[in-house]
Amino acid sequence: MYNPLLSKKPIPKAALDSLESNFDIHEKRNFINQNGYFFHGSSLTTIEYLYNNNVDINILNHQEQDVLFYAKSPAVLNFYLSKGLLPNKVDKNGENAFLYLLKEGCEKSVKILLEHPDNNIFQINKYGQNALHFATSPGLLKILLKKGLSLEPEGTADYLIYELFDSKDPHKFFQILYKVKDEWPVSKQNGKNIFYYALDGNQSELFDFLITQKNAFKLLKETLDNLTVRETNRIEINLQIKAQKALKELTVNEEKNTLNEILKDRVETIKRRL
Repeated sequence: MYNPLLSKKPIPKAALDSLESNFDIHEKRNFINQNGYFFHGSSLTTIEYLYNNNVDINILNHQEQDVLFYAKSPAVLNFYLSKGLLPNKVDKNGENAFLYLLKEGCEKSVKILLEHPDNNIFQINKYGQNALHFATSPGLLKILLKKGLSLEPEGTADYLIYELFDSKDPHKFFQILYKVKDEWPVSKQNGKNIFYYALDGNQSELFDFLITQKNAFKLLKETLDNLTVRETNRIEINLQIKAQKALKELTVNEEKNTLNEILKDRVETIKRRL
C-alpha cells in the first residue's frame, strides 16, 4: 500500500484544499493514496488529520524507512511515538531514524530519540559511519561522546579531523572532543596529528587552545619537525611565528619540568638513604 506520508512529491495546494473540503472521508483517503502527495514535513495538525482518517503510519517506503525517519518536527515525532511507533527500524543504508535525522540536522528530534530506550545510538550505517560523523553542533558532539560514541569505526577520526574544520568555530568542537575523550584524533590516512591540521587550516583559535593542553610540546615539535616546505608555505606568516614562539616557550617549560623531576628523584633517593 502506498503511503503519502513517505512520498517525496511536492505538495500542491489542491491536495491541502481537498483535505478541508466536504469530500466523503473515503474519497479523501482515495485521493491521498492515488495521488501520492508529499506530507513529509507537514504540520502536526495535518499529520493528526491523516492519522484520524486511517492513513497508515506503520507502512515502510521503498528504502524501508518508516515515518519516524521524516519526523523533523519534535511535535510530530512525539505524536508518532505516542502512537506506539518504535525507533528501531533500519533502512537499506543501515541507518535508523536517529542516524537519519542526525544527518538531516534535526537536532531537537535527535535529542528526543537519544533518550528513547528502543533507540540504538551506536548504529553504524553501511558506509561505516556512526553518529559522530553527523554531529551538527559542539553541544550535540559533547552529548554523543558522553553517551559512549567511539572514534574507533573506520574513518571516524579522519572525519572529525577533516570535516569539523569546515564547520563554524571548529575550535569549539575540538575543545569538547579533548575535554570529553582526553585525547586528540590522529589521521589514520597519513598519521598527521591535530596540530598539523590547525596550522595547515590556519586555525589560530584552535592553535591557541592546543598549546595549553598536555602533550602540546611533543605534538607541536613533531608537527614542525616534519613540515615540508610546501606545507609550511600554506601556513600564514603570523601563525608560523606564533608556532615557533610557542615551541620555544614549551621547550623551556619542558626542560624545567624535566629538571624538577630529576631533583625530585634525587631528593627521594637521599631520603631513602637516610
